[in-house]
Amino acid sequence: MDSESAEYGGSAIKPLVGEALSRVNVVIRDPNALQSENVMAYDNVVSAWGKYVSFIGIVSTPVIFLPIKGDLIEAKVVHELLCSMVESTFNKPRSLYYRSDIELMGPNNQYVPKIVSVFAEVSCVLIVSSLSQLYFIKCANRLI
Repeated sequence: MDSESAEYGGSAIKPLVGEALSRVNVVIRDPNALQSENVMAYDNVVSAWGKYVSFIGIVSTPVIFLPIKGDLIEAKVVHELLCSMVESTFNKPRSLYYRSDIELMGPNNQYVPKIVSVFAEVSCVLIVSSLSQLYFIKCANRLI
């Protein structure tokens, strides 16, 4: 299952959605999922799940599995997707919220602290990464 299945599979994929998400859920919740030898697969599965449920218009609960950190390419994609979903939710009056908006925020907004935590952690990683790059450039320039 991947986001392309949702995009190009159309109505043919709909009968398989429940089973596919169920199997993905098993992989994500495996106690060994975040071990070093599995983290890249975990990140890819979480990313695929996020893209898939976003494309078909449901959110489910992928936010609880964020942030992803092993696969930086997938991390960027999935965190940008979360950002877009949050922006979409907050750029309209609460009376116009769709089911997906409510699912994103959780019952009684219970996922909002997690979403804020994900944004904070991703921001810290980006700041540290930027500072590291600046330090590397400064050191490299001194050596030249």
